[in-house]
Amino acid sequence: MAKLYSFDLDKGTDWGIECQYKNEDCTVINISTATFSGKIRQSSYIGAVVGTFTISITDGVNGKFTVSLNSTQTAVLPTGSNYYDVEMILNSKTIRMFEGIINCRAEVTY
Repeated sequence: MAKLYSFDLDKGTDWGIECQYKNEDCTVINISTATFSGKIRQSSYIGAVVGTFTISITDGVNGKFTVSLNSTQTAVLPTGSNYYDVEMILNSKTIRMFEGIINCRAEVTY
């Protein structure tokens, strides 16, 4: 089951989080062969995709990866609440890692 994480971001800025994948007893899981995808939609997981995360494995043996958006990507996100999820495919299994709401605050200086 996906974990629920919601966050705020400022449009027109770089944003990112560092993550580490562990099992229930907190042992890290090797994700070196994993692939990731993550999408953002304005309306409850339906409708057009308004953004796509950049997801990079930074230390696969230790389960570490980053999820990010650059300033160009955040600038075009709709202001207000948007919905997202991030999925990983590892050993032929699709795992929904996390999901939630991204609250995008409008940019005044652009």
